[in-house]
Amino acid sequence: MSLLTRDASKTKIKSVTTLWLALVAFAAAMVPFAFIIGVDIGEPHILGINFELAAGGLGLWLMLIILLWARRQGRLDPFELPTYISINAYGQMILPTWLLNRDRVIPIPWLQVNPGPKMTLAVLLVGFSLTCMWVGYIWMTQQMSRRNLSQPSEFGVFQPLPTMLLWAITWTISFLSIVIGVQGWAGQVQSFAWSNYLSFIDMMAWITSIALAFHYFRNPSTRGWIWFLIMLSTRLYATLLIGSRGAVFVLLGIIMIFYYARRRLSVRWLVIAVLAVVFLSAAGTTIRENLSQRDTGGGVGFTERVEVVIESLLQVADRSLESLVGQTRELLIQRQSSLLDITASAVYIHSRNHSYVGLDLLEYLAVQTIPRIVWRDKPTSVALYDISGLYYGLPSSLSAIGLFGDSFRTGGWIASALILGLIGVVSAWLYQRGPGRDDFAMIAFYLTVVTRIITYDTNLASLILDLIQKGILIWLLLRFVMFTSTRRSARQKEISLT
Repeated sequence: MSLLTRDASKTKIKSVTTLWLALVAFAAAMVPFAFIIGVDIGEPHILGINFELAAGGLGLWLMLIILLWARRQGRLDPFELPTYISINAYGQMILPTWLLNRDRVIPIPWLQVNPGPKMTLAVLLVGFSLTCMWVGYIWMTQQMSRRNLSQPSEFGVFQPLPTMLLWAITWTISFLSIVIGVQGWAGQVQSFAWSNYLSFIDMMAWITSIALAFHYFRNPSTRGWIWFLIMLSTRLYATLLIGSRGAVFVLLGIIMIFYYARRRLSVRWLVIAVLAVVFLSAAGTTIRENLSQRDTGGGVGFTERVEVVIESLLQVADRSLESLVGQTRELLIQRQSSLLDITASAVYIHSRNHSYVGLDLLEYLAVQTIPRIVWRDKPTSVALYDISGLYYGLPSSLSAIGLFGDSFRTGGWIASALILGLIGVVSAWLYQRGPGRDDFAMIAFYLTVVTRIITYDTNLASLILDLIQKGILIWLLLRFVMFTSTRRSARQKEISLT
């Protein structure tokens, strides 16, 4: 046997081994999951066998891509953006409809007639979009690997004191806006100027929290742990005070920061984190239900909210783990199944009798990128995202559509491929300049983008505007406030040497 034939045989064996590894890993993940949540696999799915094959096949396909990429890179990074979005999108959009809610009737009228093929097409769109994102990501990673990334960072030395001061100011404003009710008021009256202002303030509080937590995880100290406990407790309390499930995302963000600071995750702490997620998820739902019962039309005051939070936490702590898991399961079904529904609706409507909205999106972006200081009477209409009326058949109101459905309605399958491919390119650039070369400042930038900007359930306009507007703000903060300039760092080194 020639050397070439032998090498080809080895490559083929490795590919087959990887495929079987993916199959075993997928089955190992799904079987316990289905057993725990009590899925009756023997009962046929209401959407038919094609939907089941598409959902199961997509899970296997994503598992295969993730394993092959991890093998090529020599490590598995769960927070590498394509891996993170693939797991989140599949676990929160596809799995609830496939395994958790097998006899669910879709509430959208035009999807109730022969729903199987329409929902199957939505699953295929999600798979196609994620694959395009992976293609863009892998291509950009390969391009950057050919360049010299060992050059020094454009950011200098981290400055804990100015960062701590900025965190104290921005988080105090953000926290008080929640406690006093300004944030809720801005949302109710649809004051976009106030909402954007508070969003920018909260973004600054979050990027400074990431940088400080990263610094103290790498350089543990008593002062650092005191700050961390204050930050974590106040953030969790603020999200619970308004009955939000944001506490779960705060916890997930902390796990990401710890992972990139220490480059490892303890199994013990992962188990604790999973239990905390279940508890906080159930707590957020219970608090929101209790708040709605107390609200008689004039809202719920701060003192009453505190009472509701304490009572609700005690109620949740009194319940069994099985009950908490059941409530989390119901929450997952209600929230995420609708995102797959609306994706299927977008594909159905725009494939047949409704024009694409790509030009409308460009017009909307052009208007929204102009600062209100320059154009005081800038329109605040968001008719482009008046989703419920068009895609749900409900009275017109704002609703979430998600990244996959929104990309499709801009220009069909081609637009989905281009948009998700470009997201893959951008995320690869951010990853290689941050976690890829362990650049502190760019890791903070990357984590902010992953947790707040590029998510599977966002809309395309918000993603683009946040990348432009908030991305510039974050870079300026990192460059001129939170880190010393490279010139100043070089000058200080010269002085110390002399």
